[in-house]
Amino acid sequence: MVLAIAHVWIAEDLYDKDYVARRTAGFEKWRDYILGKEDGAAKTPEWQEAETGVPAKDIRALARQWGTKKTYLAAGGLTVSEPPAERRQGRIGHAGWSA
Repeated sequence: MVLAIAHVWIAEDLYDKDYVARRTAGFEKWRDYILGKEDGAAKTPEWQEAETGVPAKDIRALARQWGTKKTYLAAGGLTVSEPPAERRQGRIGHAGWSA
């Protein structure tokens, strides 16, 4: 679900680009993974629905609600260099996501 929330934030421009530019490393590669440019599977709310059973509309609504506030998500500490199946466990370590 975390990856799907991140997808909405990225696709709908609901994150603090200045903060990410100043305070993160490797965002572009991670963004490309979220958008499916790396493996052909965009991590959309519909993608996570198949994985979790949580309706895509609910994830999209939550992401949009959180995207209007200062929000930080963290789940694990996996890196982009790890195999996709392990990354799928969920990881957003980028602080400062907000509109």
